[in-house]
Amino acid sequence: MAITVSTPNNVESNNGNSLAVFKESTTNKFYVKDINGQIQDIASGLGLTVIFEIGTGANSTQRIGSGTSSGDGSTISGGVGNDASGLSSTISGGSNNTASGLSSTISGGSNNATSLSGSTISGGSGNTSSGNYSTIGGGTIQNASGLNSTIGGGTTNIASNPNSTVSGGSSNTASGYVYGKSTVGGGNSNTASADNSTVSGGQNNTASGEYSTTVGGGQNNTASTNYATVSGGTTNIASNLNSTVGGGNTNTASGSDSTVSGGNTNTASKQNSTVGGGNTNTASGPDSTVGGGNTNTASNVSSTLSGGSGNTSSGSASTVGGGQTNTAKGGNSTVSGGGYNTSSAGNSTVSGGYGNGGSGGFATVSGGGYNTASGVYSVVGGGFENSASNTDCTVGGGSTNTSSGADGTVGGGLENVASGQFSAVCGGTKNQATALQSTICGGENNVASAVESSILGGSQNSTSTFQNSHILGSNITSDRIDCAFVENLSIKSIPTAAVGLPSGSLWSNAGVINIVP
Repeated sequence: MAITVSTPNNVESNNGNSLAVFKESTTNKFYVKDINGQIQDIASGLGLTVIFEIGTGANSTQRIGSGTSSGDGSTISGGVGNDASGLSSTISGGSNNTASGLSSTISGGSNNATSLSGSTISGGSGNTSSGNYSTIGGGTIQNASGLNSTIGGGTTNIASNPNSTVSGGSSNTASGYVYGKSTVGGGNSNTASADNSTVSGGQNNTASGEYSTTVGGGQNNTASTNYATVSGGTTNIASNLNSTVGGGNTNTASGSDSTVSGGNTNTASKQNSTVGGGNTNTASGPDSTVGGGNTNTASNVSSTLSGGSGNTSSGSASTVGGGQTNTAKGGNSTVSGGGYNTSSAGNSTVSGGYGNGGSGGFATVSGGGYNTASGVYSVVGGGFENSASNTDCTVGGGSTNTSSGADGTVGGGLENVASGQFSAVCGGTKNQATALQSTICGGENNVASAVESSILGGSQNSTSTFQNSHILGSNITSDRIDCAFVENLSIKSIPTAAVGLPSGSLWSNAGVINIVP
């Protein structure tokens, strides 16, 4: 059939490639002249399903396809079933896309819709860009409804407030409050619901406080207040101002400026409290710290627990260095380590050992087992079951020794007692210095019961009540004051002449002891 064609308006002939496009004058159908000079209907001759049409809006253009470019200055470059109804809107291709917003753009894909000014969808399917200047890069069933909101890709993501962003993943929401700027980097089912909040990735994470951040991913993490941060891990919560959880599992930073660095089931619940790691540790006092370990508690202001297991630092500024089941109860008290030790008074110290107690103010137990320093400034250096129970009294070591007099001292030995003020037992067994300034240097079963009396050694000696009496030997009981009692005295190198000796000196004359008058 012969047809009459003419060069259509606004269509340039491509004669350089021996191809020309024409429009029939009566039917307005388009035809091409191929390289062989044959005229062919575009729809039938080339096997296409669409024909060229001119858009219906003023200055609009539809290059090819079956859609409608009804908005003034709108453009459809191709595709099927597309509708560019917004002023200066553009659809480049795809199918069943709708660009109804001013200067909105859909590059391709299917069933996408841009409804407000400057909104953009690059591709994908079932996406909606309904905020001014919102953008969807691709993916499926995405919704960017906030001003300047962005969804990079993925599926079923939502960016619903100004300047909110979801980079990818699935079922993520960046919603913000008023000013938006919330961000979800990716992952699955994450929510950034406050202004300037961020979730970088992971699964089921929530950043619901302003400037809160869940960074690095993880699962089921929550940063729920302003400037809170969860870096990763699983089921962690940062719920107060400037609180931080670095990672781990089931950790909670609920105090302002509190920190849990990692570990499992740890809690920092007061202002500036810190748990470094470990398992089931609690920093519940302001400025308190638990470094790590297991089931440790720092419960008072500025209390510190470095590690170990089952330890408690409950006094203000108290410290437990480590060990097991140790307790620092007093203010500024310290237990350095060991097991089952307690420093219960202010400034008391237990350095280590087992079952030791520092219950007097400024008292010290250096080590050993089951020792007690209950007097103010009292000291037990070590040993077993020793007791320093009065002010400034001391037990150096040994076993079952007692220093109960003020400023009394037991150096060591077994079952010795210094009960008088300023009394001293240096060592031995079962010795007792019971009077003021009484002293026993050693031996066994000696009793210095008179003021300023002394027993140098031996056994079964007693100064009774005679002040300033002194015993050297065994089985001696003093019966006078200001006397020395000596058993089996042996004097060596006695002078054999009195010449030049001071009064009271001893000298020997043929085996007879004389005293210089």
